[in-house]
Amino acid sequence: MDLRKRLAQLDRLSRRPAESAGAAATDVTVAATDRRPVLEDLGLADRPTDQGTVWCRRSNDPVPRPDTPRPELGEVFSRPADPDVAVERLLFLDTETTGLAGGTGTIPFLVGVSWWEGDTLATRQYFLPEPGHEAAMLADLAELAAGFDVVVTFNGASFDLPLLRTRARLNRLNHPLDAL
Repeated sequence: MDLRKRLAQLDRLSRRPAESAGAAATDVTVAATDRRPVLEDLGLADRPTDQGTVWCRRSNDPVPRPDTPRPELGEVFSRPADPDVAVERLLFLDTETTGLAGGTGTIPFLVGVSWWEGDTLATRQYFLPEPGHEAAMLADLAELAAGFDVVVTFNGASFDLPLLRTRARLNRLNHPLDAL
């Protein structure tokens, strides 16, 4: 399926029936009960949490673990680096958001995390169908992150991590990556 068709399906999933008096729901709106086939077509699945459900995509790619030592990066880390942390204890994270300003108006609608399981790079992508599912995403991310020691991001200390901390506070949850 090409990208345009996949994006059109995502758009159909997120639309709500018209709510104005006398207006009929459009035929492109997918009812909640009809979402499963479309989600599966897109490689997404409902993932239940104690905060609700979030849409996820999981993949495993045959990417061997790095077998060379990580270089000393010194001041690049926001916290002192532990050179003895096994590569399996690293959680890689990136966010896609509704803006770059940060703060309460910026919502992470896609959060991707990857980690090594043996010689396989596992990836989980959280996709928010609407802002009301954000607490579920943060709760599941916290549960996953509990199994790791270090989070690795490109803009993490200056954008991704503060954004996720703010979003967790707004959802009355603990920061999902605070211990990493």
